[in-house]
Amino acid sequence: MFYGDCVLISFAPNPCSFVLTVCVRTFFLLSFRRWVVVDRDRNYIKSFNKPVLAQVTPHFEDNKKTLCLNAPGMDTLRVNVRLDKEENYVEDLTVYKISSKSQYTGDEASSWFSKLLNTECLMYQVYEPRYSKENPSCRNVALPGDKTGYAAISSYHITTEASLEALNEELPSSVAMDRFRPNIIVGGTKPFAEVRFIS
Repeated sequence: MFYGDCVLISFAPNPCSFVLTVCVRTFFLLSFRRWVVVDRDRNYIKSFNKPVLAQVTPHFEDNKKTLCLNAPGMDTLRVNVRLDKEENYVEDLTVYKISSKSQYTGDEASSWFSKLLNTECLMYQVYEPRYSKENPSCRNVALPGDKTGYAAISSYHITTEASLEALNEELPSSVAMDRFRPNIIVGGTKPFAEVRFIS
């Protein structure tokens, strides 16, 4: 979870998906995919397997010092963004074939998700940088020094409004932008212009 598995959040004028996610605002880009929920065997949990994750709604309080999560039938979960190094242990965690130090967010958060998902699970947050080139499937596209949260390759997922419109013209029934979970959406371009954004 927290790969873009949460409900879409909008920061006018740009919509962005969370995962805990972001607009082009430094704090949110640094926070993108900063948290993850894993099962007791340390396998990350996705909304594909647990659709209820898509109903988790995140927001920040206390001047962005507290991450708050809401879900149907659940009390609000509050997690400190800056965890205590002594109270919250750090361990190696492998997500998307990248191993890095991750910090346990605490029993309260893990119990909250265990109840929501009806299975034993644990919640972690990024403790040290994760380098995209460590993912074997991304080595040909990632650049040296590229860092990410709990994403396969990048903290950015860019698309355009025109691309979605062009796609929907080809589909029997239209789909919404949040189906693709971008965190940067560009308007005023030609369809699929994002393919040429790579520099």
